[in-house]
Amino acid sequence: MVRNYIKPGEFAKMVGVNKQTLLYYDKIHLFSPEYVDDMGYRYYTFTQLDCFYAIMTLKTIGMSLEEIKEYFDTRDAERTAKLLQKGILETKKKVAELVTLSKEMNKRIELLEKANHVTCGKIYIEHHETQYLYCTKYISMDAKEIERQEIYGKMIGYRVLHQLHCGPAIGGMVENKFLMNPVGNTTLYCRYYTIVDEPCEEDTEDGEYLEKPEGNYLVLYYKGAYDTTYKAYSQILEYGRKHHFRLGEFSYEESFIDEVSENNPDNYVTQITVPFQFE
Repeated sequence: MVRNYIKPGEFAKMVGVNKQTLLYYDKIHLFSPEYVDDMGYRYYTFTQLDCFYAIMTLKTIGMSLEEIKEYFDTRDAERTAKLLQKGILETKKKVAELVTLSKEMNKRIELLEKANHVTCGKIYIEHHETQYLYCTKYISMDAKEIERQEIYGKMIGYRVLHQLHCGPAIGGMVENKFLMNPVGNTTLYCRYYTIVDEPCEEDTEDGEYLEKPEGNYLVLYYKGAYDTTYKAYSQILEYGRKHHFRLGEFSYEESFIDEVSENNPDNYVTQITVPFQFE
């Protein structure tokens, strides 16, 4: 009779799982062998394959093992159709998330490639199109470090929620008044931001959507740790004075090479952009 049954290892290989999965499913009474002989050896049948694949299908659409177990005791065609409809919606959501992740990773690749083709320490004049930013709330210059860390953490949460964490790094806005009179030995950001494709209508108490306006910008690529970018602003300010430029209210910093792609902070590359107009 044993010849008409399938050993656990063979069955596991057929369905693409390991033997421990079969043992666990039996333990929780979700899927058990068809036959156990007097010696305790366990055997499955070919007719159980469809049942096992049904379990795998339900797992794929997001059901927990406990939910699957309950479902198997009460399943019918109408309930199955509803579950699959729900699974379609979840699948579409996952596809949209993966598309967003792919786009964001491509954006980061573009920035890494650009970083390899710029001259750090040199000032460029560039015309930039409008960018939409999701920004944290305003951070005063005298804000405590713990407050800055909490605000930064909320920005990380926003990026993970919207599948933006694999794209360009978190940016920082610096006020003109800080540029004129730097405080301490670190760059003090008045807002953190993430570049988004378009503003969202959602309400959020942790931040808001703003525009980085279209216009002419002084651009400097700074090489070094991003908390030392303040060292670059004396060069930018001097360049602006020399050419009679009136600088904007904020500068924008965006890391092209950061801790994700470089072990040594001295090799980080940050793009600093400052809007200007001719006086």
